[in-house]
Amino acid sequence: MWGRANDQRIRNRGAAVFRFICSITRRAILDAAITLLATDPTASLSEVAAAAGVGRTTVHRYFPERSDLLAAIGVDRRRSRGRRRQAGGAAADLTPPSEGRP
Repeated sequence: MWGRANDQRIRNRGAAVFRFICSITRRAILDAAITLLATDPTASLSEVAAAAGVGRTTVHRYFPERSDLLAAIGVDRRRSRGRRRQAGGAAADLTPPSEGRP
């Protein structure tokens, strides 16, 4: 009984760690893509992978096609804009564009 319950806890913890690592990797790819594509809109997925510090196959595991990556960037930008609005209220709308407002 103790053994089974403990094994399940270990498996659950391992799955949680795996999901956390996956979210960090995905975030690194998105951040690198946003930065790279802002300066070079024709950058390849290989260049995005190098900028993120991951292999090209890792990028393809998360985003099989370039269009998938671009769609994820759009969703990420909309979500972050929504979070800023919630956190800052009307003040977020008054931020001058030169100070980081997208």
